[in-house]
Amino acid sequence: MPTIQVRDIDLYIDRFGTGDPVILSGGLSSDHRVWGYFFRALGKRYEVIRYDYRGIGKSERGTRPYTSQTLAEDLLGLIDALGLDRVHLVGASMGGPVCILAATQRPAVVRSLVLAVTSPHLAPDRVARFAQFRKILAEEGIEAYARKTIPLCLSEAYRTRYPENVERIIQTVASRESAASTILEQIDGCVGTNVRHLLPQISCPTLVLEAEQDELIEPVADRYRAGVANLRSETLLGSGHDIFVEQPDRTTRLVLDFLAETEE
Repeated sequence: MPTIQVRDIDLYIDRFGTGDPVILSGGLSSDHRVWGYFFRALGKRYEVIRYDYRGIGKSERGTRPYTSQTLAEDLLGLIDALGLDRVHLVGASMGGPVCILAATQRPAVVRSLVLAVTSPHLAPDRVARFAQFRKILAEEGIEAYARKTIPLCLSEAYRTRYPENVERIIQTVASRESAASTILEQIDGCVGTNVRHLLPQISCPTLVLEAEQDELIEPVADRYRAGVANLRSETLLGSGHDIFVEQPDRTTRLVLDFLAETEE
């Protein structure tokens, strides 16, 4: 079942493993492939579902406004279309607010929440940085955008040690030329989403993962602690924004341990 009808679009999905369902919602400009290692590792214990946002990868764009709320409704629609009663949600970067919106609008459906390198409300200087990214994408094209943004997702140590990996990721993003207009919509409609007021409404166990050397998202664990009652946070030392690339084993272990704790 590579695609499934969700509201006004056919949404591309990929499922792996058996067990309690875990749905992965990715970041800005990413498609389902970004979850590679993490997807397979979690699939050894859970049924893991990754998907492409509307207008990205193999999913249709549809006509609805491109906002975090629209994406949250798509996520909840996906849960319904798959006939799932309760799910674990993992939201990375832009996917964090999407999952927070879904978890607070349908709390009975969400068993736990993992918020990775994501902010409930970006600081003004961070929003301004994304506006610069938008300008590059609109005026210079997607390869220039990739060459600007991808290095900022990775620590200096990683960039120095694995330049071939950095170039591979740049080329992967640059190959999504057909999605450039949707990425512009994501920046306009999703990056500035403020869900901080919703944090006290999160009722499920929540894990927050931060990267010590994140150049895109400012430290936010204290914001979550101030609002979310049942919260645990971890900082991945030495990692840049993309913890799933830089520290895949550590990230996977933290998530697996957390999910196991929610089942006790």
